[in-house]
This record gives sequence, structure tokens and C-alpha cells, in this order.
Amino acid sequence: MLIETSKRLAQQAYEQILELILTGKAEPGEMLTERRLAETLDMSRTPIRDALLMLESEGLLKRHGSRGLQVKQMRIEDYMEVLQIRQMLEPEAARLAGRAYSHRNACRFASAS
Repeated sequence: MLIETSKRLAQQAYEQILELILTGKAEPGEMLTERRLAETLDMSRTPIRDALLMLESEGLLKRHGSRGLQVKQMRIEDYMEVLQIRQMLEPEAARLAGRAYSHRNACRFASAS
């Protein structure tokens, strides 16, 4: 349960930071730090850190050592490419997760009978 809660918080942090980037409130070239984002979003640093890692892996942020992460300058073509990749991957990930979940439930049901 604790892991699920932390994943939900990380997803919330991800969505809020992404919104800051997409609306220009976090401008290209701006440095983002866990501490400042935790204060701004009123969250602990752990979900912020997870969200920043997700955004970095998507190419929206660039790491600058211990200074933090910098919002990358992106062309619209770059962003659209990232979105297309996510649109291809996320349904497949959901399908696989659903199949694994169904299989676990079927095994539990069979063992309970």
C-alpha cells in the first residue's frame, strides 16, 4: 500500500511539474531543484525526485550535477515525437499489467478452491 501511495504521489508530482513546463511557468533554461519544487508543490522530496527522473528520461530536463535539472529548450517536433512514443508504449504497458494482474487473481482463485 505504501508503494502504491508513493507511486501516486510521484505521478501527481510528474503531472504538476509537466504542467509548469508546458505552460511556460518553468521556462526553458530554468534550473529546477527538488527542494524548491517540494516547497512549491507542497510535497516531500521523494515523489518530486521520482517525477524529475521521469521527466529527465523523457528528455524534458537535463541534469547539471548537484545543481539540479534544467528545463530543456524543445522544438514542437521534439515534443510531438515524445508524445507519439508514449502513445505507443503506454497502452502496451497497461495491457501487460492487466494480463499479469488477471493471471495473479486467477492463481489465487484456483488455490482458494
